[in-house]
Amino acid sequence: MDSSAITALEGRGRSYLGDPAAAAALYRRSLEATPGPRDSAIYRAGLAAALAASGDVTGAVAEGMVVLTALDTGGVMSPRTLARLHPLRQAAAHNRQGEDFCARYDQIGSPAE
Repeated sequence: MDSSAITALEGRGRSYLGDPAAAAALYRRSLEATPGPRDSAIYRAGLAAALAASGDVTGAVAEGMVVLTALDTGGVMSPRTLARLHPLRQAAAHNRQGEDFCARYDQIGSPAE
């Protein structure tokens, strides 16, 4: 485990403690270390969830779209990362700017037929 992973865990803890602004700052710091694609996706999903929890749905959708791209075409396969975006999916459903995010989230999260 490296320092960016520890910082991301601190961010997750801040989210659990109800401090999404502090969580977002920690997730941003964890992304500065330029982690690999999988770690980057999960840290960015945490950032998106924290932004949504703090009321910044626009910023959350922007970060979430980056994560969905990694999950869809970037070679990252992680149900845990998609699950971290679920709070954003709920928030985006009530926001006009979130329509594209919701459609793409639902497409990626749906089992293949």
